[in-house]
Amino acid sequence: GELFGETEGYIRTELLRGGSGDYLTIDYWRDIDAWEAFSAHRAEAYRALDARCDALTEAEERIGQFVVAPGPN
Repeated sequence: GELFGETEGYIRTELLRGGSGDYLTIDYWRDIDAWEAFSAHRAEAYRALDARCDALTEAEERIGQFVVAPGPN
């Protein structure tokens, strides 16, 4: 929260656990521009946080970037 919370456009993070014990983290941003601004200006701090959490993970994989699809009309 603190790392993302310092960046305009960050909304929230969800941590989900699957039945197999795998976890999925979802970070919500206002739009792609907000994520890219964070990535450009806070990338080093993000990598440092990720490195500190390495002992808690067996593997990490980025599955993609998604946008909210519009609902039916």
